[in-house]
Amino acid sequence: MKNKFSIGEMATLHGINITTLRYYHKIGLFKPAEIEENSNYRYYTIDQFEKLNMINYLKYLGISLQEINSILDKRN
Repeated sequence: MKNKFSIGEMATLHGINITTLRYYHKIGLFKPAEIEENSNYRYYTIDQFEKLNMINYLKYLGISLQEINSILDKRN
C-alpha cells in the first residue's frame, strides 16, 4: 500500500484543487505530513484522509473555514 501522496494525488482523490490544499496549508487548516526541503513538495498520508473528508463535508454544509478550524481544534 502506498504510504504518501503528492499534493496532486491528494487533490484528485478528494475532488478538490491543488490551490485549495495550498490555501488550507497557508491558513493552518490542513498541513501536509511532509514537505521536502529542497523542492518544497508537499506529501500527505492516508491517515490524513479522514480529516480532509471532514473539512470537505463541513464546507459542503456551509460552515466557514474559520468555524471548521475551530471544530477540528476542539476535536483534537
